[in-house]
Amino acid sequence: MQLVPGRECGDCVACCSRLEIVDPLLEKPANVLCKHCTGYGCGIYDNRPSVCHSFYCLWRQDGNLPDDMRPDKCGVLFTFEKHDPPRTIFENFYIVGRSMNDDPSAFDAPPVATFLQLWTQNGAGNVPIYRVWETGVKRLMHPRGPFANAIEYPATTPYGSFVVKALGWRARYGELVRAFGLVPKFWC
Repeated sequence: MQLVPGRECGDCVACCSRLEIVDPLLEKPANVLCKHCTGYGCGIYDNRPSVCHSFYCLWRQDGNLPDDMRPDKCGVLFTFEKHDPPRTIFENFYIVGRSMNDDPSAFDAPPVATFLQLWTQNGAGNVPIYRVWETGVKRLMHPRGPFANAIEYPATTPYGSFVVKALGWRARYGELVRAFGLVPKFWC
């Protein structure tokens, strides 16, 4: 994983509050501020669990994201994730955005709406995007509707006009999944 040179978390503690941590050294439910968070950083930074040590949000990894997309500034924490095992084709590798205040309108506010529009309209649009604004509720926001159905079920979809485009999407997505060293599931 490459990080954007010179880009630091600063006093953003979005990951300390929004993420669930399951580690022998630290159990923390999602949407609860970590007991080690000082409000502007980690109180045990040098001795934090490996799960915390290896985590970086999308803003730290993607130099194309502007400074105002830092989670504490835009109100949404974006991460790359995978569900193991994936329950659908879209969970092999995806982006998830978590509203910082459980507010679905956070996804409509600039610069988040601009990021989502650009992300889904260019080549990066081959990565599924989920959004979370309530504890435990993850909803697919890209791709969606009939096109998502054709991607997931190309042989049986009632939306046959989308199948050729859906198969192309699956092929490009498969290349991305393999590039990240993952084994694609639900490819049939």
